[in-house]
Amino acid sequence: AERSSHHQTEPDDPPAMVEAVFSGTPASKQLDLFVVMHAVCAVSFASLMLFTPQCFELFSNVPLPDISRDSIRWASPFVFGFGGLAALSLQMRSRERMLVARVFTCALGMAVPVGCFVQSSGRWNAMHAANIALFGGLASAYFYFLQFAPESFCRAKEDNDEFRMTAKAFSAAD
Repeated sequence: AERSSHHQTEPDDPPAMVEAVFSGTPASKQLDLFVVMHAVCAVSFASLMLFTPQCFELFSNVPLPDISRDSIRWASPFVFGFGGLAALSLQMRSRERMLVARVFTCALGMAVPVGCFVQSSGRWNAMHAANIALFGGLASAYFYFLQFAPESFCRAKEDNDEFRMTAKAFSAAD
C-alpha cells in the first residue's frame, strides 16, 4: 500500500520484529533479567508508596506527618510509570531500549546525590542509605550495560546492523 505524501519514510520502516524476551545472546538474557528485576522492584516499591506510605517511617528518625504520607502517595504513579516503562522496554528494539536505559541511568543516578542531601538533614536514619544504594545500583547497572556491554541490547541476528548503527550513534553523542 502507498503511504500518503506527508509521511516521511525512515530507515527503520517497516519496524523490525522484536525477538522474544530471554532469547538471543547470553548478554541480552542478562539484560532482560535485570530489566525484569527492575520492573518488579519498581512496581513493588510503588505499591508500598501508594498503599502503605507509613512503612517509610522505617527509614525516618521521626514519625511521618500526614502531609509526608500524602507526598509519598502522590509520587507513587511516577514510580509505577518507571516500572511500566522498564517492562515495556522488553518489547522494544535495541535503539529504543538503549534510549530507555539512558533515561534510567540519568534519573536513577540523580536520585543518589538527592538522597545523600536528604540523608544529611538528620531526619533519616542509617537504613535510608539502602534506598540510596538501590537507586545507585540500578543506575550503575544500566550505565554498565550501555558503556561496557551495548551488544546486550540486541537479541536478534537481524537486528545486528541496526545495533551497530545505534551503538555508533550513541558513541558519537558522548
